[in-house]
This record gives sequence, C-alpha cells and structure tokens, in this order.
Amino acid sequence: MKLKEAKAGVVVTTLIVVSLMLVSFKYEEGKKSGNLLFDEKICSLKLNVILAEKGGNREEIEEERELLKDTCKGIANNIFTSGHAKKKALRVLAEVKMKEGDIEGALEVCEKLLREAPEDKASLRVKSIILREGAKELISEGRREEGMEVYKGICDMDITPELNAFNKSVVGIEYMKQKKYDKAIEWFQKIPYENEHNINWKAYSMLFIGMCYELKGEEEEAEKLYRAIIEKLPESQWVENAKENLIKLKSR
Repeated sequence: MKLKEAKAGVVVTTLIVVSLMLVSFKYEEGKKSGNLLFDEKICSLKLNVILAEKGGNREEIEEERELLKDTCKGIANNIFTSGHAKKKALRVLAEVKMKEGDIEGALEVCEKLLREAPEDKASLRVKSIILREGAKELISEGRREEGMEVYKGICDMDITPELNAFNKSVVGIEYMKQKKYDKAIEWFQKIPYENEHNINWKAYSMLFIGMCYELKGEEEEAEKLYRAIIEKLPESQWVENAKENLIKLKSR
C-alpha cells in the first residue's frame, strides 16, 4: 500500500513539474511573440511620424509623435515586455523627446536606461545624439564655449570606433568654423586612433588637417598631406577630395 502511495506521489509531482515547465515555456513563447509585436508597432508608428514630418502638417506631426510616445511608455511599463524591448521603447521615446526640443526630458530617459545598463552601446549612441543637439542649440544661442564643452564630453563616451571618430571630427569642424585651426588639428589628429584599420577615417583626418594648414597659410604642410592621401591611401573615399585640393593649391 505504501509503495502504491509513493508511486502515486511521484506521478503527481512529475505532472506538477511538467505542467510548470509547459506554463513557463508558453510564457516565454508568448513573451517572444509579444516582443515581436512591440517591435512591429514601434516601427510602424515611427514610419507614421516620418511621413507626417515630411508632410509638414504641425498638428499631424504632434498627433503622431504623441501616439508614438504613449506606445513606448506603455511597452516600457508592461510587465510582460522583455528587457530588450523595454530598452528599445525607451530609446525611441528619448529620440522623440529630442525632436520635440525637450533635450532635458530626453536625457532623463537616457539616464534611466544607463542606470540599468551603463555599457549599453545603443543607449549611449542615443544619448550622444541628444547631447549633440543640445550642443548645437547652445552654440546657436551664442554660448559657444558651453557648447564646445558638451561636444568634448561626448568624446569621452566610449560607444563604437565609428561614432567615437565621428564625435571627434565634430569638435574639429567646430574649431575650424571658429578659425581656431591649431585646436582643430589637435582633434583631427585623434581620429585615426579610434579606427587604426579604417583607411577612410585616416584619410579624412589627414584631409582636414591639410585643410587647416592651408587656411593657416602653411601650404607646404597641406600639400604633403594631400599627396600622402593620394600615394598611400589611394583606395580611400577621400582620395578625390585630396586630388581636387592639391590641384587648387598648385594653381595659385
């Protein structure tokens, strides 16, 4: 009798375990399915925003943006949403806030993301874009030094080699606009270290340093750099620019 009871107990326990496994499996499958629907929903609403922006109707733009923001908030607060989907929804929410000119609100969302995942590259990328917009705004208001400090702060963020190089190039170009050519050269020189094996960024760096030397009146230094791009980096996408600059330089 006891043996029968023991066997019955084992069967019941096994059934409970199997049932729990099936529930867990169904939950995970449902979660995956739900996350795919969330992704599709966000993509669809983002497309609606883009189309509204192209149309130029302010009321329609605001309406589509509000709908996208509400959807992103809903996804982020849904207990069945995966961490990946929540992060994506919050990143999109930050981007929309930035487009609306709410730089502070956009940064708040990014900080929330980065508190949970400090090394998340996608969130860092969005934060860098928002900060860049904030820096542009400061410079357009005449607060140039503050804007430059924001740009430099972005360069301290380790995102990807490509974005790290791009962010340094932005600082260099801003200094060129201010006719601070030595400072511009200093920043352009930092670019190749982010992309040692990327010949396009190396050529870009050399081209812009050459342009700075040319603007400073140091034409020999500029010529050396243009020739170096043509001779040593002939496959780079900047080689034609180097050739054009050299022709113009020699025709003076």
